[in-house]
Amino acid sequence: MLANPTLTYNAVEAVSTGVEIATDYEGPSLPGPGDLVKVALKNIGPDTAQNILKKSEETVERVLYEISDGVRRSKAAALNGNSTIKASVQQSDGTSMLQDVPVDSLHSPFKSSIDVSSPAKRERFERVKEATEKGKDLPPIQVNPGNRGPKIRDVTLDETGES
Repeated sequence: MLANPTLTYNAVEAVSTGVEIATDYEGPSLPGPGDLVKVALKNIGPDTAQNILKKSEETVERVLYEISDGVRRSKAAALNGNSTIKASVQQSDGTSMLQDVPVDSLHSPFKSSIDVSSPAKRERFERVKEATEKGKDLPPIQVNPGNRGPKIRDVTLDETGES
C-alpha cells in the first residue's frame, strides 16, 4: 500500500475524518452527502489511512432509499452480488437525479416479497435476474430518500402466491 494513499470518499466522510485533505472536488458549492470526492491524505501512513476509513464507516450516517419502482431489478442485483444499481433519485425540490446507489441502502416499502408462484411470474423474475447478471442496460429504478419497509436483502421470493 502507498504511504500517501488517494481514496474516494463520500463528501460527508471526508469532512468527518478531521484530517487535512486535498480534494479534486470542483462543484458549484461545498460537496454534499451524495457527492464523491477523491482525497489525498497528507503525511499519514497506511495504517492511519485504514483507521480513518474504519472510523468514517462507523460514524457517518448512510443515506437510505425507498424503492417506488424496481423491486425486482433491485432484488436481482442483490442476489447477483452487485454493490450498486442505477437509480433515479427523487430530490426534495421535485427534480430527480440519475446516480448509482448502494444496493444495501435500498428498502421496499410496498413489497415484502416478490410473487414467483406461477411459471409466468417466475420467468419474469428470472429474465430480470439474468439481464442483471449479464450487465445488460436496464431502466433505472425509482427511489426516494427513506427507510420504510424491509431491506432489499430481506425481500423474499414468494413461491406460493400467499404473501
